[in-house]
Amino acid sequence: MAFLINNSYGYLKSFDLMVAVPPSTDSRGYNQAALLAQDISKRISIPFYDALYKKRPSPPQHKTAYKEKDGNVKDIYECKEDLSNLKIILIDDICTTKSTLNNCALALKRCGAKEIRGFVAGRSTDVRNVKYIKQEEKYDIYQGRSQNG
Repeated sequence: MAFLINNSYGYLKSFDLMVAVPPSTDSRGYNQAALLAQDISKRISIPFYDALYKKRPSPPQHKTAYKEKDGNVKDIYECKEDLSNLKIILIDDICTTKSTLNNCALALKRCGAKEIRGFVAGRSTDVRNVKYIKQEEKYDIYQGRSQNG
């Protein structure tokens, strides 16, 4: 991921902060997205800050039916402090429907983030979720606004 930022997405090196998506559960004892973000942070010299947390527990997205993924993470993320006018790279390990990324981006926007770019290690393209990948996004995390209005 650091290689891609350095060689293909150089504009991200001008961002102010790197933030990881909180884990769906604490069962692993670590946050894989945070481990990715911390490593990338060191390699591209953008500070990592553990800014997001979950307000309440929710079932893991990988165990949630596709039609329920949006509702499963709706309004469960919150930000720890003011991030006014900061440009943030939001890191997650895997993306299926963008529900988690979108809801984390909303929490960062509520805390004043100026711009947010999602960056993931992998994208799930299972035949069960192809329609989610092809459909128009309800919310564009990059601009913080609905694409339909």
